[in-house]
Amino acid sequence: MVAEGNQLSWKHEWATRMLAPLVDDIINVEPRVRDYYQKKYRKGVYFPIICDDTKARIRLKRILPISEKYVKQYQLEGKKVILFVGRLVSFKNILLAIRAYRSIANENTAFVIVGDGDLRESVLEEAKECKSIHYVGRKEGDELYAWYNVAQVFILPSVLEPFGAVTNEALLGGCFALISNRAGSQCLVEEGKNGFIINPENQDSI
Repeated sequence: MVAEGNQLSWKHEWATRMLAPLVDDIINVEPRVRDYYQKKYRKGVYFPIICDDTKARIRLKRILPISEKYVKQYQLEGKKVILFVGRLVSFKNILLAIRAYRSIANENTAFVIVGDGDLRESVLEEAKECKSIHYVGRKEGDELYAWYNVAQVFILPSVLEPFGAVTNEALLGGCFALISNRAGSQCLVEEGKNGFIINPENQDSI
């Protein structure tokens, strides 16, 4: 958002302008943001989000029984599972993602929504006509990570997203990632290899 002049609020923009000249350096988790600060303030280093692969694999293997419980509970065996994880608020764009899913839904697919927020009732209303959409509420820790074992595809359709650390979690869990071109975490996606970058305002793109 910083790199494209689309700050979260005027307070963030003001803080950037005031503080950037005063600090020794700026650590960035996204290359384009690093380039922005280098050009504007001659500061900025790229330091990607790092997770120990071995620890992540051990955890994902340890929680396989929870994942297997989900598969049975929601009758997901043999189905292609698409996963959304996030707050149910307007800028996360979950309602458009539901509509996009409904346009391709069939007996071999499922859409799992993990999260809670102001749009909870709207999500339930939008999803009620489609039996393969499962709203499972907010999850944390192992109960959340177990869903990354279950899903084949993860979607982050936000129209505004500072980064989106859930992308990192989903990729570690082996999910193919569909990431909004407004999210900083699109830098983790190699187009066509581990995911695709999508236009969050275009249902057909999603």
